[in-house]
Amino acid sequence: VEAARLAAAALGGAAGAPRFAQRASDLIPGLWAGGRGQQAREATAALPPYLADDDRARVLLAVAPHLTAVSFDEAISVVDEALSLPHVSRSTRAELLAVRSLNAANKADARELQRSLTEARAIADPQADSRALATIDATESVFEFYNQRWDASLALIARAFDNARRAGIRPNLWVPEGLWPAFARNSIGEQGIALKLIDSGMQEASAARNLPAEAFWMMVRCRVLFDAGQLEDARLQAETVLDLAGELGLGDFAQATAGIVLFKVALHVGDTTLADSTRPMIQALASGVSVAQAGRWALAVEAHDDGRHGEAYKLSSSAVASLREPVPSMSQPADFADDLTLVEILLTADDAAAAATVDHVASVRAESNPSSQYAAAIRDAVRGRIRGDAALLDAAADVLANVSRPLVRARVLELYCRVCSDAERAPSSLEEALQIYEAHGASRDASRVLAALRARGVRRRPAPSRRSDNILSAREAQVLEHLVRGATTQQIANALFVSPHTVVSHVRHIYAKLGVNSRKQLIARHSESAHP
Repeated sequence: VEAARLAAAALGGAAGAPRFAQRASDLIPGLWAGGRGQQAREATAALPPYLADDDRARVLLAVAPHLTAVSFDEAISVVDEALSLPHVSRSTRAELLAVRSLNAANKADARELQRSLTEARAIADPQADSRALATIDATESVFEFYNQRWDASLALIARAFDNARRAGIRPNLWVPEGLWPAFARNSIGEQGIALKLIDSGMQEASAARNLPAEAFWMMVRCRVLFDAGQLEDARLQAETVLDLAGELGLGDFAQATAGIVLFKVALHVGDTTLADSTRPMIQALASGVSVAQAGRWALAVEAHDDGRHGEAYKLSSSAVASLREPVPSMSQPADFADDLTLVEILLTADDAAAAATVDHVASVRAESNPSSQYAAAIRDAVRGRIRGDAALLDAAADVLANVSRPLVRARVLELYCRVCSDAERAPSSLEEALQIYEAHGASRDASRVLAALRARGVRRRPAPSRRSDNILSAREAQVLEHLVRGATTQQIANALFVSPHTVVSHVRHIYAKLGVNSRKQLIARHSESAHP
């Protein structure tokens, strides 16, 4: 923060002194790092007229990665401004095209992604352009991933990390490119590996006191926790990221990941207040440009859950149109379990042709990645639902028992019951789905299964809600124990291996649940409960 203040002062002094423009331009990234985005924009606009073309392009190149966190389209616009300059060196152009391809991937623009990658590869020198090639390899890894070539994708990101290190970049502090392996592992059902990568990234970012990198890693964590069915922890992490988003100027990334996670948590747990407070953010995404696909899909899921089937079908039209393209059609990054919900929407709308396309895409994905049990399970579940084949759905549910996607398995068990003709086994599968939902606090999903059981003549009391405004979660209870012992926020963060910002969010929730406003009140309340 102090460095950013000094950089702002120096840039202010250089504004009227063209001879200092070159040196002053080197300070602009410091403004972004210190959260002074608007001043960075102003300096970027003021200094370039005093610089040679390549120097001016380098200033814009330094700004573009910071803009990536705010707006993919704004980042591309800055890159295009630099590329339009007549006398830009080959190496600078390679780096600019690399950043352009990265943002095309972020906004799921397949054509522009492929074009930018092709141009960047054509001019990047393997011996001299390690920094550009690192981003090119990372971005091509995304392209290969959505072309269903997962092994090639993982090999490319490993090569990208090698190039990053050669360029003096620490991969865990290299955002957003360095986040991709964790996102990719999560998408293919390897939540355990993803969480290990996140832990490593969080620790290095914290040690380096790199708050933006910490926020990015927390953003990935909230998505992985959600996909792993840890809804309460995902909610807390998402709220923490969104709290930081305004401070750090995180726009598209934070909203498309943490914002949508928070919205989907609200749908699963039946928290209408949370859904109502989050929906405007999702609607803004859906009506925008950069990540509209993800926003529309989240609204389609809500409409489907609410029984607004015509609206769900309309909102999912763009997902259907892009199914065969090498981009995430629904959630971003992709959640292949979305195929199951999309098929439900399409079958309800009697769109058999579109449902067949989902079947084809899921099949190609599984065939292209024969070692992935998860891809095979999604294929079998999609095909089983379309064909009414209980055996395929049963097989998918069995495979998903070995994958850390419990809520997906529960949904497949529900689908199995829809097509199963065995009057005895169907209710037992519903009971199993109910147990999964209840164990993960998915109250709204549990209510849906209870209704299905009642329709089959099975009466079952709902389990007591795990979500209570007056009951602390297991993690909150841990934080409380440290608080009453007098531990500082940093000490608690170190003890629990979480970010200090996560601890602050836990403390805020504890205060709200226990009705206190200070640590003194908290200790008194805890003492009363311990010694009534």
